[in-house]
Amino acid sequence: MKYLQLKKQLLGNMSIFAVIGSVGFFVDASVLKMFLLLVKDDPILGRVVSFPIAATVTWFLNRQYTFSSSSTYKLRSLGREWLIYLMVNGIGLAVNLSVFILVIMYVEFAKLYPIITLGLASLVALFFNYFASKYWVFGQKRLLG
Repeated sequence: MKYLQLKKQLLGNMSIFAVIGSVGFFVDASVLKMFLLLVKDDPILGRVVSFPIAATVTWFLNRQYTFSSSSTYKLRSLGREWLIYLMVNGIGLAVNLSVFILVIMYVEFAKLYPIITLGLASLVALFFNYFASKYWVFGQKRLLG
């Protein structure tokens, strides 16, 4: 019985996290597209700009909805928690950007469709980001107190 409750809770939280990740993807893709149209046609530099904006949106939403029942997240100041969230998700960013850059470099049509490449990179990083946020940012094993 306890296993089924844990499984249901994990799937519920993971679903909320995925929906919020979709919002983050939309923000990331929108900022990337605006950057490509208005500033410079450089998708890699565009991601450097778009990612922190999207990460801030997802931190706020995950704090409010995905991990709101966590008793430990409320003990940390917002600024400190946000910085730790960005630091932890920086590892996810490394995964995300690595996939994005490799695909852009080696798959010719990816240069024509950088938003599809962004989707692939975001999907690969989704699982790492969920568990890192769950345990290191909002959970009992959080980093840096």
